[in-house]
Amino acid sequence: MLFSISLLAYPDPKELRKRRVYEIVSDRFAGTSQSKCESSEEKKQYCGGDFKGITSHLDYIKNLGYNAISLSPTIQQVDSNYSFRGYWPADFYSTNPHFGTDQDLKDLVKTAHSMDILVLAHVQFNSVGLCDENIPDNFSCIKTFPHAEYYHENYDCYEHERNLCRMNGLPDLNQSHPFVRAELLNWSKYYQQEFNFDGFRFSGYYDLDESFLKELGKETPWFVIADVDNWDHWQKEREGQFSNVYNYYLHTTLKLVFSESQNSMTLLSQPFSAAMEELGDDANGLGIYLDNAETQRILQNINGDKALFKNLIILLHTWIGIPFLTYGTEQEIGLDSIFELEPLWNKNPEFIQTSEYYQLIKKLNELRDKTKIHQLDQRELESSDQFYTYARGNQILVALTNVGNTDSNINIKILNSPFEKNTRICDILSDLCINVNNDESVDINLIDGQPRVFVRYDMI
Repeated sequence: MLFSISLLAYPDPKELRKRRVYEIVSDRFAGTSQSKCESSEEKKQYCGGDFKGITSHLDYIKNLGYNAISLSPTIQQVDSNYSFRGYWPADFYSTNPHFGTDQDLKDLVKTAHSMDILVLAHVQFNSVGLCDENIPDNFSCIKTFPHAEYYHENYDCYEHERNLCRMNGLPDLNQSHPFVRAELLNWSKYYQQEFNFDGFRFSGYYDLDESFLKELGKETPWFVIADVDNWDHWQKEREGQFSNVYNYYLHTTLKLVFSESQNSMTLLSQPFSAAMEELGDDANGLGIYLDNAETQRILQNINGDKALFKNLIILLHTWIGIPFLTYGTEQEIGLDSIFELEPLWNKNPEFIQTSEYYQLIKKLNELRDKTKIHQLDQRELESSDQFYTYARGNQILVALTNVGNTDSNINIKILNSPFEKNTRICDILSDLCINVNNDESVDINLIDGQPRVFVRYDMI
């Protein structure tokens, strides 16, 4: 059956600029038959998270201040180690039974929409699962694409030809084949309309043929955000293809600045300036992220340093763009291996909402709503090796440091603050309130690696 695009069946892509996206690995958030999944071997398999579990805990996400979710791939997989992640497709038109039924997924989306939570689906178009690891050309278990002619023959993979070979040993679909191209385009429309998704999170960009990508962009006019791992191609990827991309440049810079090596915080100027010069106002649609299910979790990168963690959470929620928060960050999940994702219920079985970082993120999202932060410009203020400050409009002043959990005292004079002279401003993270100087400068003190977020007194 061929599918056409229904008018008004999805929100305007720019609606996502007002949102915050909570990224869910469907098998690891909540379930009706969940197991502890504590050992490394257990974490390679399904742990029992499902759509009904997610539906029953949407209030946990809503109360955190997140008003959109991104689901890991929902389609049926070839059962194998790590197939819970969703990169071993077997049947594009069937729902993964480990997560529930088609109706369970529709109920999840419907319930989310009733709570004003948008739902993004994670999709990829490049590979399928292995039917038999000993017979690489056996495609008998791939219902949607069962014949060898549908795949690239190349086995050795080189960076410059990722769209022609098997990434990670998985069979690589040939989007130049007429049937493959038509079926993938048809499925993308079916998938969005059948489950009423509000958009896609799209991975595997570099593993696809460019002409297919352009056609895909025309066929999917809803919000689509693409994973990008090469800053030089950022602008190219956006031309007539997708709503926006993740800010990979900022992500890699954060890993340099907030680490044991403590690279200079002035480096943050580079991704900020590049975004402003390349995109201008469209930088508001960039995906801002600390980590995701395919990267090292940020707590590993900073060796569990709580002060650095707090600074990074502040940045995620105040930097220009759309915050994408990986499930469990609010409960300090993240010291596990990238391949052994910890179930949220192991850390927070009762879905308690009183933890330090849950409450911090909730407060930051309340500030985002109160200030309509997506409408505010971002302006760089003072910076040095150990601190970085910026303003959002004339309403928010953020001061960050990368010294970590140390006995430290950093004094900063911000000469061109966003506030008028003699204004009373307060740090939302503490009970500190100060007055702006007569020349509109502000004197800030960062103690023991802790950040500051100042707003006018009347906004507290």
